[in-house]
Amino acid sequence: ITNDPNDAFWLAQVYFDNTEYQRAIDLLSVENVDDPDNINAPSNNLVTINIMCRYLLALCFFQLQKFEEALDIVGETNPFIDEAINGNDTLLSQKQQTDGGIKLESSLCFLRGKIYCAMNNFEKATYAFKEAVRVDIKNFEAFDTLIGRYLLTPREEWEFINELDFSILDDNEEIIKNFYLLRLSKLVNKNEVKEAQELLTNEYNLYTNSDIICSNVDLLYLKGKFDECLDVCEQFLIKDSFNPRILPTYISCLFELSAKNKLFLLSHKLAENWPKNAITWFSVATYYMTVNKISQARKFFSKASILDPTFAPAWLGFAHTYSLEGEQDQALAAYSTAARFFPGSHLPYLFLGMQYMNSNTLSLAEEYFNLSYDICPTDPLLLNEMGCLFYKKEEFDKSKKYLNRALEEIKDVSPTSKTAISIQTNLGHTYKRLGENERAIKCFRFILEDSEKDSDVYCTLGFLYLKTNQLEKAIDYLHKALASRPSNKYASDLLQHALELNVSVALNSGHPLGINTNFGRVLAKINKYEPKSGIFESQTEKV
Repeated sequence: ITNDPNDAFWLAQVYFDNTEYQRAIDLLSVENVDDPDNINAPSNNLVTINIMCRYLLALCFFQLQKFEEALDIVGETNPFIDEAINGNDTLLSQKQQTDGGIKLESSLCFLRGKIYCAMNNFEKATYAFKEAVRVDIKNFEAFDTLIGRYLLTPREEWEFINELDFSILDDNEEIIKNFYLLRLSKLVNKNEVKEAQELLTNEYNLYTNSDIICSNVDLLYLKGKFDECLDVCEQFLIKDSFNPRILPTYISCLFELSAKNKLFLLSHKLAENWPKNAITWFSVATYYMTVNKISQARKFFSKASILDPTFAPAWLGFAHTYSLEGEQDQALAAYSTAARFFPGSHLPYLFLGMQYMNSNTLSLAEEYFNLSYDICPTDPLLLNEMGCLFYKKEEFDKSKKYLNRALEEIKDVSPTSKTAISIQTNLGHTYKRLGENERAIKCFRFILEDSEKDSDVYCTLGFLYLKTNQLEKAIDYLHKALASRPSNKYASDLLQHALELNVSVALNSGHPLGINTNFGRVLAKINKYEPKSGIFESQTEKV
């Protein structure tokens, strides 16, 4: 009736909301709106005269997975990058001036990024998302996609946030900037994240805000404080049981603590109420991983990644199932796919390096560890693995360097965590090979103080005390090793040598028993002895 582009836009919007995408496309593609009966009238395609119609048309093509057509509509680059948006577009001008919403230019950049992501062109997608945030700082969805999809490395995230101009938010500048900081990687600049949490909590009284709680949960998980992290998650989930930010970390905590029953109940609850969400099947897969049913776990990790191809934990879990079954080729392929899909994450490269190290292909392992290190040089798990690599290459000084750096990174981590125990164990063996026995003893004593009693650790300590001529302590620890595991042959052999040496030292050199005991032979055996109980194991926390 009116031949007004605005009316056509709102009608197309109704079609879009009803998922009638093709009807919206047909409407928006109509030529000669001003005079449809006059074939000689100039072409007046809606998308050429109204930028909102262009945006909506591209959205419709995107929903129909016609990505090339959608890209043709929005363009491969931002046409407004060097000039203001056309002032003759009254609908756009009004929207910018009156409702305070997201600038349409920013929305177009965000859509362009989503299209590039769907086409697996992640470099151009990253640029488009960053441009969307630069154009309008309020476009949090574009910022969240950059972070959540691991399109930026941890350092790039912090560099990008420092580029942004929050001053246009006036009185809201401080609060919004700190909320953005909470979303950044916790692998670097942890103190700045803590400061943002404290400011939002103390100055704005946002004690129960979900973003602040999620940030705190992430920090606790990274520190290996799984019990405390679990408590915080459960308290929050009482009020919001399907929070998509909290649930993946909560599920990972349950796995770390082997809470099979809780995982089982949570998975059933999610399957009943949230069957089309990737987190649901990630939870189910993690439960099967916990009970060591690897093939079932793989099935549900795969289902989760199909439902949401941007959900990184599902891709890594899927690859882990192949690794756990020793299927190296499939594991390498799966980790490589994850590395391509999540270019800002160091974990796929880390796990690729671990696969090659397990197969003793040390040159390739070092190459992938270096790629991971370039992205995130502060991850203690990565530094630990690099220490393992150089230990295997018998470059013990380099091994000591990386393991000490790993130890420095976990100074705030719970000493009972698997990461802390693994690093201390590996560092102890490295000191042992370097002949720094007192330092090695200190590492293994630390492990015994803060972890379950282990026969191999007792045996290694007994060996080290023998090397340092502390016979009474050596005999004591070797007895403890055998008490913990009577079948420990190496502890038994060492104890026999220690007792012989003890008798040799105790008896007078003129005593017949002292003469018959070959003191030199016993010492030689001890000095050559390298207990197999001290196998240098890498830390492989998989999920």
